Amino acid sequence: MVRIKLFAKFREKFGDEMEIEAKTVGEILEKLGIEDAVVAVNLEVAHRDTPVDEGDEIAVMPRFSGG
Repeated sequence: MVRIKLFAKFREKFGDEMEIEAKTVGEILEKLGIEDAVVAVNLEVAHRDTPVDEGDEIAVMPRFSGG
């Protein structure tokens, strides 16, 4: 199981944190039904194929832009 911290609209939908069984970032997004998000693993932006392990710090947030 990995612990995930959720932000913005994902926090509103799922709560602040949750645990889920997954081996990659893509599996996390698939299980949550999220198609597009920014995911950080241990404070570094991750890709769908990035592996995750128990104890990793995982954050899921919507894409953002600014100017």
